[in-house]
Amino acid sequence: MLEIMRWLIPLPLVILLGCDAALEEQLGTGTTEILPRVAHAGGGLEQQTYNNSLEAVEHSLALGFRWIELDFVWTSDDHLVTFHDWKFQARRAFGFALKDAPDLASFRRLMSEHGTQTHMDLTQLAELMRRHPDWVLVTDVKARNLEALKRMVELLPDAENRVIPQIYQPDEYRAVRELGYQQVIWTLYQYAGDSAAVIAHTERMALVAITLSVQRAQSGLALALAQRGIRTYVHTINDEGQWTLLRDNWGVDSIYTDFMPAVPE
Repeated sequence: MLEIMRWLIPLPLVILLGCDAALEEQLGTGTTEILPRVAHAGGGLEQQTYNNSLEAVEHSLALGFRWIELDFVWTSDDHLVTFHDWKFQARRAFGFALKDAPDLASFRRLMSEHGTQTHMDLTQLAELMRRHPDWVLVTDVKARNLEALKRMVELLPDAENRVIPQIYQPDEYRAVRELGYQQVIWTLYQYAGDSAAVIAHTERMALVAITLSVQRAQSGLALALAQRGIRTYVHTINDEGQWTLLRDNWGVDSIYTDFMPAVPE
């Protein structure tokens, strides 16, 4: 409880510590809408997670998800593809890990010979987004995030509004906004700073939400952010009881999930 109390502040001071009204108006934050659930890594499919595939996205859309996260990695010839990594997901997708990143042609050949799902490059992803214009992509780029987001602005339809970048460090925020993205999520899984540092950085960022691990949320950080009007996600939750506890006891707004319903019951 003492850990929680470090970050909780009297309500009259919240307005002084949050983003100023001009910044919030400029950056388009602040909403009373329910924060949508996010289908994690494309969403679960046939009891499998970390799919990152066209088939998983279409399955999630059929289930009612409209915010869908995808992981991205670079091929050796500098194409972005919807894949988590060349070891863990390669082993799942192809039956064996890869020593190094393949080029795009080799990646497609691996899918054809060993895979059961379609992992997309940006051209294929753009086609999917045009075919289904009613969903939003949440990005999780494993390396060279700003470079990847610049390419997405150029290649994906209405990316400024239909792509929500996740940033990993606070110094990425301004560059992402300057690329034209209207909404940003700060995910903390790569951020080494403590909760006090997180709160300090949010004073100059207007975010859709901050994404936390269960441990970070239960440290009291989600409650402290909620008091400042900053909404939070927790990843990755697939249990109704755990979600209820996080929502009711720890102030979490929504979740990334593989298998839970798109809309809370």
